Amino acid sequence: MRYLKPYSYLWVTLAFFLISIIGHWLFGWFAFVDEQLAHGESVSASAYTVNPSHAAALGRAAQSSEADRFAVDVLRLPRRQELGAASSH
Repeated sequence: MRYLKPYSYLWVTLAFFLISIIGHWLFGWFAFVDEQLAHGESVSASAYTVNPSHAAALGRAAQSSEADRFAVDVLRLPRRQELGAASSH
C-alpha cells in the first residue's frame, strides 16, 4: 500500500495500457477467426500469433467503412473551401 498512492498515475497508466493491449489482441483474434471460417480454413492460435496478416485485413476493413469515408471528407472540407475561395478571386 505504501507504493500505491505515490505511484498512482503509473498504476492507472499501466492498467489502461494492459487493458488496451488485451482488447487489441482479443478483438484481433475474433476478426482472425471470422476470416479463417469465411475462407473455410482451420483456426489455429499459432497461425494467429506468428502471421500478423490479420492486422492488414483489419486495416482494409477499416478503410472501407462509412465512418472513415465521412472522416476523410470532413478533414478535406477546409481544403475544399480554400480552393473554392481562391478560384472565386
